[in-house]
Amino acid sequence: MQSLTEQQIRAIYGPNSAAIAEAYRTRGEAALKKAGILDSETRLAFFLAQTAYETGPHVRLEENLTYRTAARILEVWPKRFADEADAAPFVRNKEALADRVYGNRADLGNDQPGDGWRYRGRGLIQITGKANYREVGEAIGIDLVANPDKAADPAFAWDVAAGWWTVNDVNEVADRGSLDKVTAIINRYTDSYEERRTTLARVRRILAATSTTSSAGFAFSDTGGHGTAATVIPTPAAAGVPMSHDEVKGLQNLLKAKNYAVGKSDGIFGTLTAAAVLAFQRDHGLPVTGMADAKTLAALAGAPDRQLSAGRVGATTATLRAEGSTIILTLDKARIVGWIATALGALGLGKTAADVAANSAVGAVTGGVESSVREVCAFVVSTNNAPAAVLEGCAALGRTVQQAVEGGGIGGLLTVLTTPGASGTVPLVDLLVQFVGPFIPFGGASILSLVGGLLVTRLAGKAQERRVEDHRQGLHLGR
Repeated sequence: MQSLTEQQIRAIYGPNSAAIAEAYRTRGEAALKKAGILDSETRLAFFLAQTAYETGPHVRLEENLTYRTAARILEVWPKRFADEADAAPFVRNKEALADRVYGNRADLGNDQPGDGWRYRGRGLIQITGKANYREVGEAIGIDLVANPDKAADPAFAWDVAAGWWTVNDVNEVADRGSLDKVTAIINRYTDSYEERRTTLARVRRILAATSTTSSAGFAFSDTGGHGTAATVIPTPAAAGVPMSHDEVKGLQNLLKAKNYAVGKSDGIFGTLTAAAVLAFQRDHGLPVTGMADAKTLAALAGAPDRQLSAGRVGATTATLRAEGSTIILTLDKARIVGWIATALGALGLGKTAADVAANSAVGAVTGGVESSVREVCAFVVSTNNAPAAVLEGCAALGRTVQQAVEGGGIGGLLTVLTTPGASGTVPLVDLLVQFVGPFIPFGGASILSLVGGLLVTRLAGKAQERRVEDHRQGLHLGR
């Protein structure tokens, strides 16, 4: 006997599936058992794939008949309209469209005015037409002809879908192993056969990857019965077919669970996620493509947790410094500059004194400023998924800083920052000094030096902590 957990339901149907997940607990499991759908993996997987496709990523339990263009209407119902001009009056006119495409159709049992709209597609399987409403209603003991809106009520979603499945003897077809034949029963003329096969593959990955169940067949957390947090298992990536936001987030959560660092699970396939995919592929002998393809996802679902070395897990700033981490060493330089600025500010030395003192005090750490700035920028870009253009901008800044330092040490840099440009506008530093100076008795420049130094020291220290944490989590920054 197969079973479903709340986690699986949320993963299959998406973030808007809370209502049907709750309905599965109260009525759904019994309905699927009665229909024999839980008797085999194939039946359950086919049922879930078809209903997930029919309701879409937003779990729509009522057919969306609001179309924005006549061309799309003609594409969906080519046999119901002669041309776009014929379809034009039905753009954004859902009731009229339903009556045009579904009304007065003997095959659907719609024999009264308004039946097309009244018995439009509803529920997990999108039953359509009065005849279907009558047959399914009789099978589940609910008068859907008199109360058609109940077919779209999440509370009865599983009952209605399971009833339709039973009325149409779908189990017998599913047992032969052909999803396409099941699709033909639902909608013979649909163009979605391939999409439904893809959905089936995703459903089977979810069922395989999230198999924990309670004794009642439904998993709960200890937070009041709302179940565990869902992870949307991604569909394999293909060239030109990007993964959805939720699928990328699901991939990131899976990688994290296996001890591959991806930073924040934000649904963005950025540099950290790509690096984690590459690392996983290398670790498991897969083609190193950086793409979350079918082989990678299948391996990820069944892979054991990544074992990180004791040295990596216990790494410290001192460890990485000894190993020559350029990020740590560069941030060391930033902290030294911050300490010097703090000390000068505390001593009440203004901007001129800072120039003189800093020239001699930090001469040993000003070499290679351009490359240092570039390294720090690269780290910031990679950890925040910033565009590559930001890195180039950082490099340009580094070159400017390097030239200023070479021309006059830190004093030269301060000169660059405090010299008005060609437009005659006053730079930010001068503006701050002019504003703060009159109100702070010990000199605005000294206060700015003190506060700025403390800030630089603090930020550099936090950045080092982040680099160490990334290293402990197995992130291969290579620096």
